[in-house]
Amino acid sequence: MWSRFRRDERGAAMVEFAVVATVFTLMLLGFLEAGLAAWQKNSVAADAREGVRYAAVHGTRSQNPATPGMVAAYVKSRTSLDTAGLRVYTEWPSATCPCPNKEVGSPIKVSVAHNVPRRGPFIPAHVDSVTAQLIVLF
Repeated sequence: MWSRFRRDERGAAMVEFAVVATVFTLMLLGFLEAGLAAWQKNSVAADAREGVRYAAVHGTRSQNPATPGMVAAYVKSRTSLDTAGLRVYTEWPSATCPCPNKEVGSPIKVSVAHNVPRRGPFIPAHVDSVTAQLIVLF
């Protein structure tokens, strides 16, 4: 009886499929999660670049000079991410430049941080943050 049971191969394909399907599903979920994480990081970088561009062209010579609140509102209106977890910091550092803040030639920094929740089993919850810097143009 046992020898006949050991030679019986019925159901072997089902067991092999279960093993391969488990590995394939884990790989697929890993690729999806990594792709989503990369997209969110790229979105934060694009938001920082958009914010610093907006602030750079809205200096003191502009008809509507930028304030940190205006830059934050602009970034939040242009982002593709959830704005509830998005923080925007704007800074016009004048220590490196003899020109006053927001004047042509002065540097500007915009930092964007986004809280990324845990979405799957591979990448834990974290904060993506990017800082962009330009010179005020107008």
